[in-house]
Amino acid sequence: MRFLDFFRRGSKRPRVFLGSLGVEPRSGLTDILEGSGPPGAELTPHRLLGDLREVFELPRSDETQDVIASDLALDIFVAKYQFGLFAEAFALPLIWRPSVKLKARLYYLKSGKLVRNFSVTAKPTWREYVNSMLSQGLLPRLGRPLGDEQVRALHRRAALKLLEQVIKAAYR
Repeated sequence: MRFLDFFRRGSKRPRVFLGSLGVEPRSGLTDILEGSGPPGAELTPHRLLGDLREVFELPRSDETQDVIASDLALDIFVAKYQFGLFAEAFALPLIWRPSVKLKARLYYLKSGKLVRNFSVTAKPTWREYVNSMLSQGLLPRLGRPLGDEQVRALHRRAALKLLEQVIKAAYR
């Protein structure tokens, strides 16, 4: 890169639009054991998508009329989310932490050429998780230590980490 290109490059920052959003259906053993979440859970795929729209306040790519070659679009998917569980099966403890995994792809809107794929996972540390179980008195009995709001907070944490990575990739 030449010296003058550095200054020209800053003036032509690409616009970033929000492409598609989605939540992959839950399946597997953890889904069976966790069910739909803690009792009274309101954490639904629709709510997760709403949280993503809150964090990524970008104009929609399908509503854009004047697309130029440098415009970028971002597709985001909730690849996996789990509430965490403290249970017992065949006299063996089953313990796993809650987690949220987001996947995204950044691509040129006009050509569809991929710029970069992203994958971000957020989960509490084991210390945070055990402290949560102890504070709720769940360690001696079975249950789901984190409720809706804590899992939504993990989801937002993952979305913010993803946003940081996207900004670095789009405006490098």
